[in-house]
Amino acid sequence: MAIYECFDSFAAFECYLRDSGPELEPAARKLISEYCKYALDRAWHYYPDASPKDALAEEIRNGHIDRSLSFPLEDLYLDGEPAGQVGQEIYGAGAALVFASRAFHEIEDAPFRLFCDHFIMASERTGDRAISIRLEGGETCTAMLSVVRSGQTKIPRMVVKTVVDDIVPPRKRTADRVEYHVPASGRLILTWE
Repeated sequence: MAIYECFDSFAAFECYLRDSGPELEPAARKLISEYCKYALDRAWHYYPDASPKDALAEEIRNGHIDRSLSFPLEDLYLDGEPAGQVGQEIYGAGAALVFASRAFHEIEDAPFRLFCDHFIMASERTGDRAISIRLEGGETCTAMLSVVRSGQTKIPRMVVKTVVDDIVPPRKRTADRVEYHVPASGRLILTWE
């Protein structure tokens, strides 16, 4: 598996989901959304500084591996072969920008940003301290939505609700982040104090 193809297909799948509309076969929507969800986790393993040293190839066919450079490895293997046998690749360096620009979302005049492991297909500010977002993942799937602190301001008290007014409780809370497991398909309303 190569990082360029991973992030290129991730970006293409976002466009496909946006353009497909409600006519897209539900199984295809689920497959594509879940691929993209797990691509965010899998992508870390392309970076040599994020992988154990003993998981990296010692014999490199092209180039070299420098763990101090945040350039991704050219290759990962599913069969247990050591990663990076082809070395690091400069053209895969755009992966971090593609993943971050689709997973993190700035909220104007809010002391936090959002992270979501599914594509946020639409968002609308519905009040000074309220926003509505729409996810279009698999109907039976779960997405992780996190409120991530910006700067030094504490994360305000928040309420996350589904459109049928079900309150989604936080799954995990730290000073820097509040994590929610939400339905991967549908509209959510976030309000804060």
